[in-house]
Amino acid sequence: MVELVALLRREVAPGRRPGAQGRVNELFRRVQGTRITTTAVSTVAMQADGARRVRGARAVLGREGVLVLGRLPTDRRVARSLGLPQLGRGEWLGVRVARAADGPAPGASFEADGRRWVVAGPDDPVEPAPDLRTVEAGD
Repeated sequence: MVELVALLRREVAPGRRPGAQGRVNELFRRVQGTRITTTAVSTVAMQADGARRVRGARAVLGREGVLVLGRLPTDRRVARSLGLPQLGRGEWLGVRVARAADGPAPGASFEADGRRWVVAGPDDPVEPAPDLRTVEAGD
């Protein structure tokens, strides 16, 4: 974790010291598909308000196609549908998503905003993530 904090300090905002929110945003950009604990968020933020920083990251990163999933019922459905780990108390997970290609339904996917979504691959374009309030109940 110490190495990650040092890396984020160097690379998040070259030439200036990145703020707590910037470091947390970068944490969820870089560490995807892996459980991130409140302790890790607070360590990276160098502040004790980890949950608030995660909420801030959700708003910013959603525009980049990155979902920050936690223990909300909809988040749990999305994680299950994408084959991601179920999260415990004080855990979050970042994952970039992309619209599924037209055609047969892909394996691990969920429906939101009237479209199917999958875990994005490196070649998928960056697009805003769907509004998770529109996730279908059965997904």
